[in-house]
Amino acid sequence: MVGKALCNELFGDTRFSDALEIIRRTGFDGVEIAPHTLFGDFSGDLRRKIVEIRRAMDGEGVAFAGFHWLLVGPADLHITTPEADVRRRSWDHIRKLADLAGELGGGPMTLGSPAQRSSRGCSIPQAVSYLTDGLREVAEHVASTGSVLLPEALPRSQSDVMNTLDEARKIIDEVSSPGVSGMFDFHNTEDEQASWGELIGSYRDYLTHVHLNAPDGGIPGRPDEDYRQAFKALDDIGYKGWISLEIFTTPTDPEAALRTVVDFLGHFSV
Repeated sequence: MVGKALCNELFGDTRFSDALEIIRRTGFDGVEIAPHTLFGDFSGDLRRKIVEIRRAMDGEGVAFAGFHWLLVGPADLHITTPEADVRRRSWDHIRKLADLAGELGGGPMTLGSPAQRSSRGCSIPQAVSYLTDGLREVAEHVASTGSVLLPEALPRSQSDVMNTLDEARKIIDEVSSPGVSGMFDFHNTEDEQASWGELIGSYRDYLTHVHLNAPDGGIPGRPDEDYRQAFKALDDIGYKGWISLEIFTTPTDPEAALRTVVDFLGHFSV
């Protein structure tokens, strides 16, 4: 069964427990967490924070649907820089996130973070090599926590490293580990040549997680033919992961916005 989730930064400064209540009330099953929104700079008591998060989620019956925005905080993380100590510290942070995800039950860890993964002081091929090597180094640890790291294809308007699903596929194949797989984000396909449905069909063996949004990064609106073909493709490949709403605005009325999305998903029996 496909699960309906959403990314927690949609709620802005709303208290996490209050956001979970809205998530449950509007009919969503899970929450995908941007770690920096709850752990800050990671200098506090992380174990105590995990207990609080787990208690709040259990109290509302909301499941953990993974982490995203993995490298937004703490500051100065970067996984494709020539500076070996920065890369090492950044991948160590991802190992720490995998441990935290494991405490919450394990799940997808979407590696987007364009500012922290774009080439910096090196060529794009070298940056891709650093990215691939780093994924290979952490893959076994990530898998041991019940999680999976998902390198996210981002268009060139956001990053110069890994811009298409085909480029992501090549990296995933080279790493070749159950700790690394792929995901699909509707908003991040501006550099693709194929339709959403065609992309999903061709990426079927790599598709572990889906981010739902409109092409402009907002709330999906009318369930038009492009969406219909995309959801048909998900059904055709037997997709059973999360459909997780990730938008890049903070709605003034999150509950009303989420009810709109639930109605949208109802057109596709999700």
